[in-house]
Amino acid sequence: MVALGDEGTASLSFGFRESERTVTERRTVTLRNTGPDPLTFAASVEASSEPDGVTEVSVKPASVTVPALREVQVEVTVTVRPSPDLPADGLQAASGTVVFTPVLGPDSGAVTLRVPYLLVHRATSDLKTHPGAVRVPRDGTAELTTQNRSRVPGTADVYAWGFQDARGDDVLTGGRAPDIRAVGVQAFPDVAPFPDEPEAQGLGVFAINSHQRLGSASTAEYDVFVDPDENGTADFLVVGLDLGLLTVGAFTGQFAAVTVDLSSGEAIRALPATGGINSATVTLPFVLSDVGLSAANPDFLYDAATTTFVSGGLDETEGRAAFDAFDPPVGTGQLLELPGRGRVDWTATVDAEQLGSTPVLGWMVVNQQDPTGSEQADLIPLRGPRR
Repeated sequence: MVALGDEGTASLSFGFRESERTVTERRTVTLRNTGPDPLTFAASVEASSEPDGVTEVSVKPASVTVPALREVQVEVTVTVRPSPDLPADGLQAASGTVVFTPVLGPDSGAVTLRVPYLLVHRATSDLKTHPGAVRVPRDGTAELTTQNRSRVPGTADVYAWGFQDARGDDVLTGGRAPDIRAVGVQAFPDVAPFPDEPEAQGLGVFAINSHQRLGSASTAEYDVFVDPDENGTADFLVVGLDLGLLTVGAFTGQFAAVTVDLSSGEAIRALPATGGINSATVTLPFVLSDVGLSAANPDFLYDAATTTFVSGGLDETEGRAAFDAFDPPVGTGQLLELPGRGRVDWTATVDAEQLGSTPVLGWMVVNQQDPTGSEQADLIPLRGPRR
């Protein structure tokens, strides 16, 4: 007697699901009797983990008889309801074991059959920023609104939008590298990130949004090449990767942003980066002074690329974007906390003169609690002023 789950395996995978609503998934277990006598089993569930929401797992029928040399299918249903007290990444894993216990005595020769199951659910917000495009305002300020259309809370983080990249233009990969959709940057020049290092001045963050979900950012490498003297050759690299590859030579799952001096090849500093599990967006912090930026040298050029340790693929942005970290062409750095069904009205500055020397495409509003893919970054283009 055997119990078979997905595609003849010994387990049930309900997959990865994203939704603000209740998720219900069904799978079947096939009980195959290879013996000469019918066998009867009582079905039950042993839950090994329950998410913060309400989880229900049912098996139908609860009692099943499998004739000799025949097979019978049993339906397993898993339901997950999002909780208002979700973890930061919104992930809820419902796992356990479906148990088939023989109702006959031990002399029957039947044994208890166990089939593990797993459903990973990610409760998502639904943030949208309006208007969908902004004309360069004559008074230097733009009024925007971010609204959460989900019951799940979310956070909007505002960047200057530097690149937009087409879907499917990655090379040598078969689509396996993170397929860059958009890249942005924000800067906090007045921040002293390390009080015990007075020479470390200012903080910047790059954001990279991909077209597709990545199971773990640590399986890929995200590169941003920084050219502070704007001579066409990058002098520094801000790279997002698994920190264990640098420290112990093996994956540890700790995603970090490492600033590298390309002239010497030496790592300057490693900072915690966000990328998480089952996400399409990473953020890479760096210290402005580490990449040669200061009030006397505020401008830089940058471009980005991604690769994967799985297939060795590559995706690159075309051209270079510009940004002034100390006198930015558009205001960045707003961090907007939105409760379920919440709304925030906010103002962003626009410096028309600076747009002439360090042009940006507009704003990139990152919202990592949204469904993975393009929905994790709203792109708000800037258009010329009305004539």
